[in-house]
Amino acid sequence: SNKMAIIFAILCILSTVADARTPDDKLCSTDDDCRTPFSFCVNSFCEHKDVFPIEWQEIIGVFIIFITISLGNAVGIGGGAIIVTVGTTLFYFTIRQSVAVATVVIFFAMISGYIQNFHARHPLKNATLVDYGIVQCQMPLIALGTFIGATVSEAIPSTVIFILLFLTLLYATYHTFALAISTSQKEERLNV
Repeated sequence: SNKMAIIFAILCILSTVADARTPDDKLCSTDDDCRTPFSFCVNSFCEHKDVFPIEWQEIIGVFIIFITISLGNAVGIGGGAIIVTVGTTLFYFTIRQSVAVATVVIFFAMISGYIQNFHARHPLKNATLVDYGIVQCQMPLIALGTFIGATVSEAIPSTVIFILLFLTLLYATYHTFALAISTSQKEERLNV
């Protein structure tokens, strides 16, 4: 688990470094004016490349996203931070574009996970695995938070989003390291 925490920290740092570049909608006269490898000058604006032809970085990115979603669904987390990191470092998207891609990927992963667990029974209680009471309590707050987040993200500059994402990922990395160390120490005490 310590190795995973280190990998997560490295991906978080790469994500923030990768988005410190010029956005795709920069004015241009040639492809050289567009600073990212996957951006090209189209009608005097830098635009991100189409899906095809697929580059080697994108194949690696798709594989990482596949593994992330598979593991995320297995343990019940979305994996959005890793997907955003892959989007900015391997697909050369801006943070806004990466967040949009991560949202769609996590949405479909969540739907498939729900379909898989819809009829599953709780191992200790005579109830479904999904506690619909908790879902009913959380959904209004999740919907409100999503609405506020989407509205605020359109109103603030990308630099502020970059800083907020960096701070959030920094905190998550710290918390993950602390949890990994604590868990490792507990496991060592149990094995002695």
